[in-house]
Amino acid sequence: MNPKALLGVFKKEMPDGSIIKDTENALDFIGFPQANKSNFKTISKDGYKMLNTPSSYYENAEQFWKEYNKPWLDDIVSKKGDFVILSDKTDDLLKYKWTKNPITGKVQYDVVPGTTSRIKTGFGSEIDYMEDLVKQGKYEWDSVTGIYKSVNP
Repeated sequence: MNPKALLGVFKKEMPDGSIIKDTENALDFIGFPQANKSNFKTISKDGYKMLNTPSSYYENAEQFWKEYNKPWLDDIVSKKGDFVILSDKTDDLLKYKWTKNPITGKVQYDVVPGTTSRIKTGFGSEIDYMEDLVKQGKYEWDSVTGIYKSVNP
């Protein structure tokens, strides 16, 4: 059986002060164990895989993406696993880093210095990764179930 990976936002404060905890809630609900450096790609529970590493593994977004997030995604793709999306993949507030202007209360997206390109969150990078696989014809998005499915399972 192919693994089912769960992707979503761990803990993100929204402009209205609410907190999106889709991944944290799933971790708690499943009782998913925390991974270590040697088993973060292989650990699973009840047929589900999640990237649940200690926060001490995170130095910065680029380092975490290269050392943990992308290798974890690549491993599941190599097994033709499905990706269940727990959070709203169309919500830019979840996909990009932003700040709230303390005076106006308006949201301003953080941009790469010297450009107009928005800085992605980890979730935003995951969604871009999956959308690239859709463009390559390796995965398809099922909007009814909220799952990226391997085209050739």
